[in-house]
Amino acid sequence: MADFATVSDIFSAAGPPTQGPEKALVVAAYLQASGSPEGFTGRSVNQELKNLGHVVSNVTNTLDSLMRRRPQLVVQVRKSSNAAQAHKLYRVTREGFATVARLVMLGRPGTEGEAAVDLPGPGA
Repeated sequence: MADFATVSDIFSAAGPPTQGPEKALVVAAYLQASGSPEGFTGRSVNQELKNLGHVVSNVTNTLDSLMRRRPQLVVQVRKSSNAAQAHKLYRVTREGFATVARLVMLGRPGTEGEAAVDLPGPGA
């Protein structure tokens, strides 16, 4: 992700993705890799998507769909309370970062077979 100075840079390099889950995944991976190694909130992803003009109708449902995929692309690591509307903390998995890397490679002409983004290590 070091190749990209802003979330808009990686978002545009990835295509941008047309589906809500892929949009959220690209933004989430950037947020986690660029300064939030402990994770990110749905609210932060939603805010960045709004800033980019790519709103998803329900960011929680969108992140849940990424958690339901096998292998999981996103995992929930914390919930602030037992309430349904509690703030949740998520992390992008290694497979999630690999998916973003593939999206970026597909979005960049002439990069077939090249590593498009640096993946964070297992502890990131």
